[in-house]
Amino acid sequence: MKRKKTLWRRCLRTVLVLLMCRTLYAVPTPGVNTDFFQQLLKSSDSFLFLNVISGGGLSGLSIAALNITPYISATIFMQLLGITCSRVRNLQQGMEDERKLYEKITLVTAAAFAWIEALGMAVVFGKNGLLLNDQKQWILAAAVIWTACSILMAGIGRKMEERKDLFIGNGISLMLLMNLLSSYPSDFLQLRQILLSGDSFGKKVVMVSVTGSLIFLFFLYTLWLQETEKDIEVIYYGKASIASVQGIEKTTIPVKLCPGSVIPVIFASSVLSLPVMISSLLGKEELLIFRILNTGNWFSSDDPVCTVGVLIYAVLIAGFSYYYAEIQMNPTGLANELRRHGGMIADVRPGQPTVDYLRKQIKATVGMGAAALLPVAVIPSFISGVFQVPTLSFMGTSVLITVSIINDSLRTFRVEQKAEKYQKKETLIG
Repeated sequence: MKRKKTLWRRCLRTVLVLLMCRTLYAVPTPGVNTDFFQQLLKSSDSFLFLNVISGGGLSGLSIAALNITPYISATIFMQLLGITCSRVRNLQQGMEDERKLYEKITLVTAAAFAWIEALGMAVVFGKNGLLLNDQKQWILAAAVIWTACSILMAGIGRKMEERKDLFIGNGISLMLLMNLLSSYPSDFLQLRQILLSGDSFGKKVVMVSVTGSLIFLFFLYTLWLQETEKDIEVIYYGKASIASVQGIEKTTIPVKLCPGSVIPVIFASSVLSLPVMISSLLGKEELLIFRILNTGNWFSSDDPVCTVGVLIYAVLIAGFSYYYAEIQMNPTGLANELRRHGGMIADVRPGQPTVDYLRKQIKATVGMGAAALLPVAVIPSFISGVFQVPTLSFMGTSVLITVSIINDSLRTFRVEQKAEKYQKKETLIG
């Protein structure tokens, strides 16, 4: 019974630390105009996703305005760097000391990203009304506060992941989940107000029922995206096992439908939003190319040509999906591992034929995954453009992140629970 309580104490401790981190969002940054980003978000959707994953810290201009987004950007950057730089790749795949060094480098990179973002935001937006006083000391003070708070939260998240004896789950992911969930209640109230305004009582009931069902199905669809995978059967000859006394062991290589999960969508969104944000600062947002890249203009009857941006979005999602799949599942590396351990794919010769076969299967599966991701990413813009409904946080990319983190956290909890039950039985037997 004591061991069982230990797991729940770890869960309680984790929740308390997350709630303590959320209190940082209630502390405003000294010397800033708190209405600045709220007005900016109303005029442009470019910052909307950043505001959602920051838990509203950006719109409220709290000391946690940057949140852990610089650390997430640094993590993605280091993963991509591992493809081209063998030293970084060796640290990623090395022993415990090497992986710790890799994490320290990632944290330093996150600090650099946070400083660049914070200073850029204070300088550029400060001249446009972000700061009540745009003198150098106020610019530096705001940048230092935002950077320090971002690194503090990233450090806490990393420490939570390292101290498995005290906490449970991935601290960074859980912080991101808390941010996303914090925006859901206000958005649900906003949607409720839209659905219940006007019309007869019967029509209201139908609208609420249909909308609720569609949202539920949307969450189920994203869960299906996370869980679906294709299994490539592998045969190991000459390895006797309980399952096969003839010395033939069969296993599979799982190829996930969306191996990069939400990362391709985040990459694609960043590529689209960056030019739009810059154009809004320069006053050039009315140019056609920037209107096309602005997701807030898609599916609008007033400017239908802007919907061409969806095609650009689709190409970017597909390109990043293939690129990230190549990181996680290198066909050449998989083929070499199979040969080294005496495995082969049925009816496929070892060597280059195996590499070609794996590459073909991965490309086909990831291509279907990219096509399946697109509706999730585009639905918020479609609803906003066609029905004139404000963009909601529980639709689109944030749902992918939410479902993925909750699913992984529940899986971790079940594994920990089984492990503690097994340890308890071992103790009683001993």
